Amino acid sequence: MKTILISVDMEGISGVVAMDHVRPEHKEYERFRKLMTAEANAAIEGAREGGATRIVVNDSHAGMTNLLIEELNPAAELISGSPKPLEMMQGIGPDVDAVFLIGYHFTFHVSRFTFHASRLTFHASRFTQWTSAPSNPSPLKTRCAARTWTTR
Repeated sequence: MKTILISVDMEGISGVVAMDHVRPEHKEYERFRKLMTAEANAAIEGAREGGATRIVVNDSHAGMTNLLIEELNPAAELISGSPKPLEMMQGIGPDVDAVFLIGYHFTFHVSRFTFHASRLTFHASRFTQWTSAPSNPSPLKTRCAARTWTTR
């Protein structure tokens, strides 16, 4: 069995260029929930094509109730709501073979950047980062995943 954990944040989702886009009170928030769900579905499809037999998706933005369950690919299990003991890494464990971080974002003090996704994939034996700019929540998440895998 190949298990993939997909943690989905919102600030780095395609099209998000202002903090208002990720706030429930903003007029376009529902639009960005749909985009967030679409990116989660793309990651689910990629994981399936790569041979995953179990896919767990963790909603990792703010109150963690942003992904639209009725639009999420039913091939995945959804972890939604808070509190979560491991927050954005809820679902990590020794049975997880890889972690996809979708929609993660740069630190907010990085100037002249939009909140472009820093898409990261973790494997027990290697780490690949497809963006070269610094990211904020990602280093903590990599340490969490690495610690879990080294205790297998």
